[in-house]
Amino acid sequence: VTLSFRPAALVEGSYYSFRLTCDGVTADVTVTTNANPVGGSLTIVPATGYSLETSFTATSPLWRDVDGDYPLTYAFAILPPVGTQFRTATWVQIPSFTEQWFVDAVYLPQGWTNLSYALPVQCTVYDVLSGVASINVNATVLPMRSNGGSNATSGTASSQQVLSSLMALIANASAASSPLRLQQVVTVVAALVRRDLSILTSKSSSTSGGVPQEMPLLTSSQLLTLAGLLAAN
Repeated sequence: VTLSFRPAALVEGSYYSFRLTCDGVTADVTVTTNANPVGGSLTIVPATGYSLETSFTATSPLWRDVDGDYPLTYAFAILPPVGTQFRTATWVQIPSFTEQWFVDAVYLPQGWTNLSYALPVQCTVYDVLSGVASINVNATVLPMRSNGGSNATSGTASSQQVLSSLMALIANASAASSPLRLQQVVTVVAALVRRDLSILTSKSSSTSGGVPQEMPLLTSSQLLTLAGLLAAN
């Protein structure tokens, strides 16, 4: 006799008793389902900063597992803008050491312009039996600031300044940082590239009902230059 259940049909952290009776003989068995990690929090410091300029730290302490299924492992991710469709965006994992409940000194891409530059950040926690829990918070990540270039009056960087800053970040991480730091920088820059490619290939016009739509940070030729650098790393 085989008894099977659909995934997630049983409640986590619960006891279930089963009885089988055959020809007057009865057998009982009690099983316990794995409990997911609980009790953690997620904090981003600082709460507000600038894209690829501010160094952010995400901490997710105080997680515990009532079953004692340790060690816990951690995965941090961001939901960067791709076009303007929040519902179709994909989480991008930030490279980190899975045994650490924090990821420090990371740069983040610009947040969603239609959400006041909010950038969702997530921490997912696993126990050794694949019990899982997650928590989300928003960081506010503003566009890159101008360094006194042609867009100084608006306070945002020109496309050439953006390209120069991105290339410098990758070069510095490649030359002086650990492989993990380079992976983090490349991940964030790649997220910005995907964002701009989505906007450039969108069929929507630059205005919709008189409301300006989001414009790419980089031109198509600059994206090609940056894509080549990413591929080399």
